[in-house]
Amino acid sequence: AVSYRELGFLAVESKVAGTLGQVATMTKLLGMQATTATPGGVSLGSVYPVELRQQLFLGLPLMPIAQDYYLGFRTGELLMAHRTAPSSDSFIWEFSNNFTGYRIAGFPAASWGDDWLATAGNMTISAARYNATVRSWYTAAVRNPSPDVFFGPAYFALNPTGATLVVPALYAVQDDAGGGGSASTVTAVAATNVLLQSLDDFLKATTARLLPDTVIFLVERTSGALLASSLPGQSLGSADPVTGTAQVLLALEASSEVIREIA
Repeated sequence: AVSYRELGFLAVESKVAGTLGQVATMTKLLGMQATTATPGGVSLGSVYPVELRQQLFLGLPLMPIAQDYYLGFRTGELLMAHRTAPSSDSFIWEFSNNFTGYRIAGFPAASWGDDWLATAGNMTISAARYNATVRSWYTAAVRNPSPDVFFGPAYFALNPTGATLVVPALYAVQDDAGGGGSASTVTAVAATNVLLQSLDDFLKATTARLLPDTVIFLVERTSGALLASSLPGQSLGSADPVTGTAQVLLALEASSEVIREIA
């Protein structure tokens, strides 16, 4: 017979898997939109198809644990929806234009409409030269041009609201005319950054409700990085805001003896 604890663990596992599965589905949908709106990955310049803006705007609120929902193109350009705070409905849109910087527009989620489409991006903010194709999340997807979404290594993402620990869901958008299945056919990368603090909070709340007094944690398979834990006060990593260096915490280095022993 299956015990209550085993049933509880299966329920928690199902909840977490379902939430991450939703992220994977939304990431692939964004990639499919990019295939339709920008066939062949042509340079977008400063004009982005309305379909992509709508997908980003409407998609991010559907993923409570996501911080960023974005597209990087082989031209080096970036189109992103960014959640300014966990569980917030306020976003910043970032556009890189010819690698020279960002155009940023902040607005509440309820403000979507034709008026916004006409006025978004009027505020220009200088930034360092930007090229999406050299970023770790882009190169990881290019190295794995799979028809499926996969989760890349955890890292600290720098954004207008600070540095946050995330794990990216990645999908390589490919030019079907080029044969598919090859890094040379990747025209864009669709991605969603899962904010690990939000994933951690979700795991804590789910475990407390379905399986109290139990330690459950998530570990990245390839690196051994600790992604989330049901234990209060367990750090997931640290970043130095001065030097920009970041350290993802390995499960074997966790402050919890329970996590270290199991890992």
